[in-house]
Amino acid sequence: MPFELRMDFAAARFGGRALSRKELLVLEEQPYLYQGAMSDLAGIDIQHHDGRPDLALRRVRTWFAERAGFERIGVSRLLAECDDFQDWFLTRQAKDGFAGEDSRNFSGPELMQGQLEWLDAGRPRT
Repeated sequence: MPFELRMDFAAARFGGRALSRKELLVLEEQPYLYQGAMSDLAGIDIQHHDGRPDLALRRVRTWFAERAGFERIGVSRLLAECDDFQDWFLTRQAKDGFAGEDSRNFSGPELMQGQLEWLDAGRPRT
């Protein structure tokens, strides 16, 4: 994360007017863990999630809710939709011949493609 975060800071600072309004949400598993690698984050409110997906989702939802144009959606609904997607995706993985550890080990692009297909299918519930 430190390299990518530094790139975002540099883009916001030196990327011209279009990037000068760039806003960042930084998530970390444990509070203050970043300090060893990135002392220049002093004054940035790092959001920690204790390794809990529900807390990470709550942090992301709150961050978006603080910005204009955010669709009001409660965390409970988001968590339910995450569960629906995961059930749908794992069922699809099994139908495609994935089993055991392979059914839960997939690349980012595979996951993103699955999310798009789930949305296109109308967010089916299993």
